[in-house]
Order: sequence, then structure tokens, then C-alpha cells
Amino acid sequence: MFATVTLLTLVNSVSGTPYISGGDSPRGTDCSGLVSWVANAATGRPIYGDRFNTGNIERALLARGFRYGTEPGEIGRASCRERV
Repeated sequence: MFATVTLLTLVNSVSGTPYISGGDSPRGTDCSGLVSWVANAATGRPIYGDRFNTGNIERALLARGFRYGTEPGEIGRASCRERV
């Protein structure tokens, strides 16, 4: 499992880097790249090299174990969508 502090350290380490469309390195990235890095780190994957984009973000997050309606620390519990 990951620690929130690890994810915050990752985000802070790239804070202020250039916006580079399609970027996937500490030199710069775009919004989807940053979300990819955090999702990869949270699921124990290598941070760089396995990024997704706006067009496939939903599918990629679901494949990494994220679920609809969950909050931090709630992955194991049923979401509202699953209860309906």
C-alpha cells in the first residue's frame, strides 16, 4: 500500500516544472501525465513510462483498481454506484 506522504512528495517534486503536452518525465508533463504518475505510484507501478491521456483515463484508472465513488482509503468498501 502507498502512503499519502509519498504521493505528496512526488507531486511536490515536480511542482513548477514546465507544462509539456504528452510529457512523461520530471522535466515536464501535462495534466494527464501527472494523474498517471500519482495513479502509478499509488498502485505500485513504475511512475514514468505507463501514462494515460484524457481519452483513456477512465479505463486506465479502473484497470489500476480505482472505483467509482470512492474516497481515499475507501477502495475496499462498496461505492454508492455499486449499492444502487
